[in-house]
Amino acid sequence: MKLGLILASTVLLTASHAALAQTATFPSTLVTNTTPAPDSTVLGAPDNVTVGLGTGGIVTFDLGSFRLIDGAGQDFNVFETAVGNGNEFVFLDVLVSNDNVTFFNIDASNGDLIAFTNVMVGGNNNANVRSFDIGAAVLAGFNDIRFISLVGTAGGAPGAFNGFDLDAIGIRSSALVPAGGGMSGAVPEPATWAMMLIGFGAVGASVRRKRRAALTQAA
Repeated sequence: MKLGLILASTVLLTASHAALAQTATFPSTLVTNTTPAPDSTVLGAPDNVTVGLGTGGIVTFDLGSFRLIDGAGQDFNVFETAVGNGNEFVFLDVLVSNDNVTFFNIDASNGDLIAFTNVMVGGNNNANVRSFDIGAAVLAGFNDIRFISLVGTAGGAPGAFNGFDLDAIGIRSSALVPAGGGMSGAVPEPATWAMMLIGFGAVGASVRRKRRAALTQAA
């Protein structure tokens, strides 16, 4: 089964200027990479390894067996390695799709730019981070988001540190659900889990009582 994701705990940033410790999910598969860099450059957690998207460079992440849903607040972050050029998100288009054919631009959903200098953010010590929300895409009929595409819009040919310098994307794990309807996106509340566990225990006890009664009769 193609998962296409790496689960890891790291600092995942919200649209505010506060950093919240949450569980982040990092895609591990690309379906499109028109830059000269290997896929591994932008996959996994932020590591300060980057490639410039330049003008027309495209990197499309595949969430594999999972789908991105519209959670509370922003849904995923894009990490840029700052190389002395300040905010380069102006050189980037962010799009989402459920079929890798038709894409919806969610640039307008971006949160505040969060700049870090000499502060470790998932291994990246000189980074700009921006968060994005898929709410508008969902309202437009783009449900079950599987693909996230980043497209460079300026800065020369893709490669080196041209244009937007992409490091990684990090998805809020709470905004991911398995595809195919095998599992619901809803996570049971603690009280529900407790009731389920009590129910499982009661069934197990009943089975054990019946088994002991059968053995006694056989004797």
